[in-house]
Amino acid sequence: MKLLMMGHLLGDFYFQTNKLAEKKRISIIYTAWHCFIYSFVMFVVLVITTGKIVECVCPTLLIGALHLLVDETKCVVQKCIKSKKYELSIFMVDQIMHFVILFAISCFYTIKYNVDWVPGIPEKLLSGMQDIPVIICACLLCGKPAAIIVSLVFGLIPKTIAKANFEGVEAIEDRNKENARIGSWIGILEREIILILGLLGQYGAIGFVIAAKSLARHNQLNEPAFAEKYLIGTLLSSFMALLCIVMCKIL
Repeated sequence: MKLLMMGHLLGDFYFQTNKLAEKKRISIIYTAWHCFIYSFVMFVVLVITTGKIVECVCPTLLIGALHLLVDETKCVVQKCIKSKKYELSIFMVDQIMHFVILFAISCFYTIKYNVDWVPGIPEKLLSGMQDIPVIICACLLCGKPAAIIVSLVFGLIPKTIAKANFEGVEAIEDRNKENARIGSWIGILEREIILILGLLGQYGAIGFVIAAKSLARHNQLNEPAFAEKYLIGTLLSSFMALLCIVMCKIL
């Protein structure tokens, strides 16, 4: 399941551009193209992490076909429900469906993490590589997926969007777009740093990261609209990073 999640995160987020995500609503051709890329990325991840080519073909094809079905259904729903206030709900349901599919396939097919097939890796190093898929998944979650969630949450508070800019917001005016992109990268770096510090057990240092970020935004915090958005974004980012830390500790 960990390997499937790693492939899903890479294929569905990092190898899918924003333009392709928008074009999927126009034609099923773009959805099919995304699913082809998604399946290819999934196949490569599984082969690299298991060392088995033939055994990875069937689950990859099945995952790709079901991914196409879920994504096309999502596009149809988005065409019917044009209100942006439902975007977060649609996104979450879509990801839950993908998760259920991957979980079912992981139960049906035996896909195990195995790097023994790679020659020249010392045994001591091999013993410490078993947790790598979980850590990679946590790092991937703290990146683009988390930024999209924050952006969609901000979409539920439209009154402050025109007045303040923070992580992942599609600004209404052109002059705000660059600030939104910068804010998105700040949020990603913030979550990744918190994740690394948490995995190292340096929880006290997390406070310094948030304090440094607040110091850089000190003057803007005098604006109530920005302060509200800043607080929501910071707490949400920290919460998701902490969830990833917990996931790494449990799994």
